[in-house]
Amino acid sequence: ANLASERQVAALILEAPFPSASAVARKAFWFLPGVSLLTYGQFATGKAIQRVSAPVMIVHCKQDPVIPVAMGRQVFAAVRSPKVFLEINDECHEEASLLSPVKYRAALNAFLRSLPR
Repeated sequence: ANLASERQVAALILEAPFPSASAVARKAFWFLPGVSLLTYGQFATGKAIQRVSAPVMIVHCKQDPVIPVAMGRQVFAAVRSPKVFLEINDECHEEASLLSPVKYRAALNAFLRSLPR
């Protein structure tokens, strides 16, 4: 997302994105006060994605054990149109294409066909 925010790209596809390292740290280490300060400004996908002008596809598993789907939806909300959110109704983290290959392939092909030539 950071690279796509700084360079012209045709499209961007993200799997299981999170808004920032701080958001992940707060979720994982909720019992440590101030933990998000250690990662402040790191991997700020939610901010970088706002500067992306290319079409974006986000893929996220509904029961992701690592990055909650709510974080993927938060990143998606920050994306300018055109955008696509593919939610796989399964427990996985970045294995959506393996667990739901037909749905994944159909969504990916539709996204790629929608891109300007």
